[in-house]
Amino acid sequence: MLVVDDAGMRAMHRACFGREAATDTIALAYPPFPPGASDWRGEIAVNAERAARAWRYRGSPGRELALYLAHGCDHLDGADDATPADRARMRRRENRWLRGAEERALADQLTRGAPDRA
Repeated sequence: MLVVDDAGMRAMHRACFGREAATDTIALAYPPFPPGASDWRGEIAVNAERAARAWRYRGSPGRELALYLAHGCDHLDGADDATPADRARMRRRENRWLRGAEERALADQLTRGAPDRA
């Protein structure tokens, strides 16, 4: 997982998709290598600067980053958010994952040591 700011996300978005905007999450899936192998690989970039601005909707910057990570995992699993219905389906699944992680205190472990700043 890469943690970047708006400038870094904008550069990645441009390089990977030809778009000039910063976004919250980029997920890149890499097919198995050598061909015929069964293990897919992927990379997720999350925007910490955006999370620092948007966290109030989710309760903490750490939870916002965890949502971005869940969103990236959802994309790596093949989900698409091209339509409002697709986005809603993804968000329901991501929130279900986060509730499970919160029950196990996994998000706290992921962000331990990272201060929550208002």
